Amino acid sequence: MKRFKEWANRNSWWLPWVGVAASISGLIFPDAFIKTGQTLTELLRTLLQYWVHVLIVVWVVWVFYLHFEIQRLKKRKNTRKKQTKNKVC
Repeated sequence: MKRFKEWANRNSWWLPWVGVAASISGLIFPDAFIKTGQTLTELLRTLLQYWVHVLIVVWVVWVFYLHFEIQRLKKRKNTRKKQTKNKVC
């Protein structure tokens, strides 16, 4: 408890504003939070229903990402080799 009090005293300038911001957002946006929760629930339900399709799509996106990343790194490596050749000559 003593450590917490010391910490709270050191951070007393911003700590109350966290509570104020949480209270205001809870009063202003409760419907938005409920709708967001409902949307996330529907999204999870859809993902569970079509998990194989989602897995395939994620795998394809990952493969393309890796391919483009490898190409980018190869291009960067080649340009570095060219730059070092120019510096030596």
